[in-house]
Amino acid sequence: MATLATRTVALAGAYSGSEGLLALTLKLAEPYAALASERGGLSATVTITFTAHGHPTLRELIPVTFLRRGQPSRARSRKAGRRLSRAGHS
Repeated sequence: MATLATRTVALAGAYSGSEGLLALTLKLAEPYAALASERGGLSATVTITFTAHGHPTLRELIPVTFLRRGQPSRARSRKAGRRLSRAGHS
């Protein structure tokens, strides 16, 4: 499978002063945020880089899907309302 295009759609960074789990929240860049609302969301591959002084750098690639949750758009809400009202008038 060939890569058609590569874009940076989200960035985040974090520093941990101790061992253990660290949450890293990615926020989509504005031009791509609307794509997360589409059916199936926005698929991407996240590259995570771990660095520690005196140790080799570690990298991991993780497939992710960005999904926007929340209120549906007004246009979609109206369409859903029309479908419901038609179904009720059978």
